[in-house]
Amino acid sequence: MVSNDVLSTTHPARVIRTVLMVDMVESVRLMEEDENDTVQRWLRLVKHVENAVLPVNGGRLVKSQGDGLMLEFQSVRPALQAAFAIQHACAEANAGVAPQRQMHLRMGAQVGELIADARDVYGHDVNLAARLTTLAGPGEIVVS
Repeated sequence: MVSNDVLSTTHPARVIRTVLMVDMVESVRLMEEDENDTVQRWLRLVKHVENAVLPVNGGRLVKSQGDGLMLEFQSVRPALQAAFAIQHACAEANAGVAPQRQMHLRMGAQVGELIADARDVYGHDVNLAARLTTLAGPGEIVVS
């Protein structure tokens, strides 16, 4: 897991990290069709990411944004391993679900110098990771 020992809330630090953004494709449509089901399936996926994916890959959940996640990793390799594990978990969660109700994820990853504290990460590379996510199609990962 990304160490919070050096990250305090009062003294942000400059660090080299990989930011991985995860976004649920067509979340508005899925919510409109069946809000409770969509939220429950998303929460199960987030719980799996927190309990199974992040510990194995040394990542931390920076933010959960309702239909997206911001994750932080020490380097590229564990971030991409986590991205593939999240895709796999999403595919498993879609088993037996009607095609129009399935959740699909798009992801963007960016390596760079960030300003980080115990609660958040900031900077140009965070913004770039978010923009890369918008370039990814359903089930795709865009990495810079």
